[in-house]
Amino acid sequence: MNTLKIGGFILLLSLICQDLTAQISISDNFNDSNLYAPIRWSGDTNKFIVNSNLQLQLNDTNPSSPSFLTCSSTIIDNSLWEFYIKLQFSPSSSNYAEVYLTSDQHDPSQAAEAYFLRIGGISGSSDDVSLYVRNANQNTELIDGIDGLAGGAIVEMKIRVRKDSNHLWELWIDENLNGNYISQGTAYDSSQSLSSYFSFWAKYTSSRSDKFFWDDLFISGFPFMDNEPIEIVDLEVIDSATLHLQLSELADPITALSSVNYRLLDNWQNPTKIDFETSDSSVLKLDFNPPFVSGQRNKLVVQGLKDRSGNQMLSDSLSFTYYSFNQPSFGDVRITELLADPIPSVALPEVEYVELLNTTSSYFNLQFWKFSDPSSEAELRDFVLAPNDYILLCEAEDSALLSGFGKVMGLENFPSLNNSEDHLFLRDSSGNLIDELNYKSSWHSDEIKRAGGWSLEMINPYLNCSGEENFSSSIDSRGGTAAAQNSVYNDDADTSAPFIIATELKASDHLILHFNEVLDSSQFHSYQFHFDTDDISANAMLKSDERSIEFNLNGSIDSGKVYLLECIGIYDCEGNMADTLIVEIILPFIPQLSEVILNEILFNPRSSGVDFVELYNRSDKVFSLDRLFIGNSVDTAEWEIVEASGVLFHPSELWVLTDDPSRLQMEYPNLRPNHLIEFDLPSFPNEEGQFYLGNQKKQLIEHFHYNEDMHFQLLSSFDGVSLERLDPFSEAVADNFFSASEQVNFATPTLPNSQRSPKANNAVIGFRDKVFSPDNDGFQDLLFLDYEFEQPGFVGTIEVLDSKGRRIKKLLNNELLSIEGTFLWDGIDDSGSNAPIGIYLLTFEAFHPSGELVFKKLPFVLAGMLD
Repeated sequence: MNTLKIGGFILLLSLICQDLTAQISISDNFNDSNLYAPIRWSGDTNKFIVNSNLQLQLNDTNPSSPSFLTCSSTIIDNSLWEFYIKLQFSPSSSNYAEVYLTSDQHDPSQAAEAYFLRIGGISGSSDDVSLYVRNANQNTELIDGIDGLAGGAIVEMKIRVRKDSNHLWELWIDENLNGNYISQGTAYDSSQSLSSYFSFWAKYTSSRSDKFFWDDLFISGFPFMDNEPIEIVDLEVIDSATLHLQLSELADPITALSSVNYRLLDNWQNPTKIDFETSDSSVLKLDFNPPFVSGQRNKLVVQGLKDRSGNQMLSDSLSFTYYSFNQPSFGDVRITELLADPIPSVALPEVEYVELLNTTSSYFNLQFWKFSDPSSEAELRDFVLAPNDYILLCEAEDSALLSGFGKVMGLENFPSLNNSEDHLFLRDSSGNLIDELNYKSSWHSDEIKRAGGWSLEMINPYLNCSGEENFSSSIDSRGGTAAAQNSVYNDDADTSAPFIIATELKASDHLILHFNEVLDSSQFHSYQFHFDTDDISANAMLKSDERSIEFNLNGSIDSGKVYLLECIGIYDCEGNMADTLIVEIILPFIPQLSEVILNEILFNPRSSGVDFVELYNRSDKVFSLDRLFIGNSVDTAEWEIVEASGVLFHPSELWVLTDDPSRLQMEYPNLRPNHLIEFDLPSFPNEEGQFYLGNQKKQLIEHFHYNEDMHFQLLSSFDGVSLERLDPFSEAVADNFFSASEQVNFATPTLPNSQRSPKANNAVIGFRDKVFSPDNDGFQDLLFLDYEFEQPGFVGTIEVLDSKGRRIKKLLNNELLSIEGTFLWDGIDDSGSNAPIGIYLLTFEAFHPSGELVFKKLPFVLAGMLD
């Protein structure tokens, strides 16, 4: 053992194992009476002295707390620290001492990493000696010493701290200075492995600026021995040509700055330049040329790096992708699907979600983007949305249920999607609007899908328009296509020009035109509008939905007068320009009693059908359907208001109101769909009920008391059979309504009634031509039989007999007939064969429940070419 003693300082070096690991011992009893030789203490040396008792003493003659003394020390492993301390006062939060056993900074108050003792610092009986660890500037107590040991009027003791090879720390106190150390506790901690300094530190007031004493310092142990190779902790892509490598420790500059130790695996490219990004040589900056390709996955291979101890790393490879993020524009990322009402589920999880699609060839980082509706907003996290890729947004707790479908981002405060309608917004990190969707449940294709479990899907995500015309119910068997191409996807270009679907005259000087699709707002300044009279001019404004144009008129519209408005240069959002549009402008009247009537009602639909009411304008005035009222009781407070903005009700027109227009159209495919209005009808009982119709002032204008006894009683079932008004100019009473004909599927919504008021003449039955030739030559190929009764309610049978009286074709068998109609025969008999040339007899038999009977025998000729 070699021992070197200089003054009061002893440096002991011991070779204790074959690998030359050095144990270090440091002691200082201050017998040399100074702070500079042979060991140099540094810090606030002008505030400390070695006193006459050969003790280190604080002596701040111009008090400026705190103060410290520091010496170099790398001891941290399997170590022992001992020292004497005296505080000639009772410690407090303003007067106490700390001893830094290890520290990464010369000034211990600036240390980010340290192990230290605190003596006092609280007050009185709570003052103790405790061991702390400081990690990233955060102090954590490891050993809480016995309370009161540092709480006397004078604190004088010896302190010992040991850390063994298993990182077990133990703290002892000898308060009687007789060598009898009492343990204060133990703790395990291995959070730090390096040390550079040992320090004495004091905090004090002016009256205590010379009352701190230390002596008999002894430190023994090992510095951290580095046997581990350097590692790559992190790789960061800085830009298109620059990488940062975070190393686990300080690197050997020679190997770290050698470009041959780095290469890109795809093209074997080495960096063109390497620098240390930080002064401690733990972060490397690598520059490459040519730059990285956006979105292309790369792999960096690193080998041959050494740390400052000479440990060489194994070859390592790290994958990375550089993204060139463009500034998104409106429509670059679309809301392409949403499931607002997931219950009852078809085959998807019962969770709400929204699907986003990147429609461009660019990459977008969604970090700090916002997804919101009018009531809540969620912030998106760091995520790169690749070209033509999807991501689902949902509640944070639901993300696991959707993870099997594709990429998912669960969001805190995800906006709840309203079942009926909602207005959704997607904004980028700068707050710019990227997409918005004001959806309604009525966009679903039918009532079944509207009831839940089916998503709404965008048809063409590459169209600028994103309203009702570009959405439909999913047709996927699961109920939706989360994170995949939509089942209704169609990328056909929109080449159709916009057209006006409704005019709304809010007042005599306030007009709104509603279009079928979103208009091009950028072209609005070039739109032209001209009235057919010089008495009226208009200031036009595109409304926020960009599907409506609002006019403030200079001059007033007279009620009932027709004005013509010419619209020139109207573009939709896809750039399609409409031909000059000419629209009639009419300020509608408010209907009075019996000017608008009930023309047909279905109150007992088939299971596949839906209720409807049909209204008829029997006046010579134009009305508005908007804000009429319909009810099932005399109580006007219970009446439901009709919302049909801009829909005009012209004389002799029919309009049908129903809960589900799509289902009604499936039941009656020949109806006029542009005369259907979706409306939540009040309940109409199957057996008996009331119908009330009110005008915009809630004044009663029509009432009908219906009963299923009004139906034709020989029908086997009244399900799906409407009651039709026979005479629109007669009262709404039982005798003026009758069951719709079987020949029109028992109802005629939007069409003329199959049963109408009787005429004065008797029944008329006859052929248009008594000769026909079904040879498909375009001339007389069909036999036409026309009939007309004097009253409704006849049930008929029609047969064709050959020249020998044998039935060859039954055209009708005991069916309820309309009051008038036509039957056709194409010359095909009941066996499916062409009937031969010859003379035939048609029998027409009809009876009425009143007992009236109609029977006709009508001969005709089936002609053709002879062989």
